[in-house]
Amino acid sequence: MIDISNALVIISQAISVLPLVVGIICFRFLKSYLRPIFLLTIVAAFTEIIIYLFRITNHNILVGSYTYTLIEFILLSLFYIRFFSVYFKTYIFTINIFVFLLLCFISSCFFGNQLANQYNTAVESLVLTCYCLYLFYFLIKNLLFDNLLETPVFWINTAVLFYFTGNLMIFVFNAYIAGHLSERNALLWNVTHTFFNVSMNILFSIGFWKARAK
Repeated sequence: MIDISNALVIISQAISVLPLVVGIICFRFLKSYLRPIFLLTIVAAFTEIIIYLFRITNHNILVGSYTYTLIEFILLSLFYIRFFSVYFKTYIFTINIFVFLLLCFISSCFFGNQLANQYNTAVESLVLTCYCLYLFYFLIKNLLFDNLLETPVFWINTAVLFYFTGNLMIFVFNAYIAGHLSERNALLWNVTHTFFNVSMNILFSIGFWKARAK
């Protein structure tokens, strides 16, 4: 079981490099709303390296995970802010960033980083899922593109929706999974998380590649 768990970690860490490489290749084609996603891939790859180093030296990685959640939410929110800013005022998205940061600070004060990060990722998942669904609604309602599948925004938004809806229950029950489930059942949850993480990175890569289209 331990070998399988380690293999899943390695797979998840390795695949995080894929969208970064594709993003670098396609960087000059990336529109402004894609730049926060590209920056997120840099942060994600760097974080995976840090987590790997912490694991092999048996150091605590909770603070790193907590910080990554904050950065992730900010950058993903900037993706939606920049895309929607062409069509309407995006004050609500900006306000939500500050509200989320405030909630994260409050939760860390009351619950500590481990439990706080569980709540933060759950809230993050719910908020970003709402953003994703609204973006799809907006695209379909306004018929902004002739072929939606050929647009980067479709693949990026699908990646975010797929990852956060798929992992929502894992984020909510993360502490319970770690402390109560058997090694076999915990491995199943790890497989699920790895699947959604790999899928998100592949979809990010497709989104960056689609940016090359004229």
